[in-house]
Amino acid sequence: MVADLARAVVFVGFVAFGVWAWTRRAPASRRRAVDLLIVYVVTVSCVVGFTQRESWPFTNWALVHNVAATRITVPVVEALDAGGRGYVVDPRVFDPLPPEELRSWMLRHFESLAPAARVYVARFIRDRAETARRRFRERQSIDRSDEWLGPLRSPYHFHEGGHWRSASDVPDSPFTGLRISMLTWAIEERAVDERRLARRVLFEWHDPPSR
Repeated sequence: MVADLARAVVFVGFVAFGVWAWTRRAPASRRRAVDLLIVYVVTVSCVVGFTQRESWPFTNWALVHNVAATRITVPVVEALDAGGRGYVVDPRVFDPLPPEELRSWMLRHFESLAPAARVYVARFIRDRAETARRRFRERQSIDRSDEWLGPLRSPYHFHEGGHWRSASDVPDSPFTGLRISMLTWAIEERAVDERRLARRVLFEWHDPPSR
């Protein structure tokens, strides 16, 4: 309650200084008001940064600001054809969900899902991948923004290029399953040798053949 009240006071002060500077008519008076607004903004921004307490519109920019981990774990999603061959699913398949959001969810929640829920998620991803595969084979594009804008489409915050670049990158037969693996590596070890990583298959699902 106290923190929320303090945030409200900070916001009201920001608006008040802004209105005061906006309504000043004399150049000298306006300059003083703008200077005070700048001092207020810089002061509050520093306090928010040092205390790491968000106070909109002043932010602590806590998106990526922690000590880097020495080991990295990344989920890899592969769609499987009828022969069991895996194809890394292009991140554009999940539009408008950014790939880093999907990876975060996978790391935090997928292993805790019940078996039926895992199959539900796998079938959903497989269906999205299969729809994209058919479209890509026909038009060399995965979604409408990709088709209309091509390389001019807006990138994700953490830019990741598409895995599917030509029709040969996807099979001519439908996807029938899904595999989710976890890749883990030590940053310093892999900097020396790219092959120093461990792969663990977390989940593999194949759609049962229709009768």
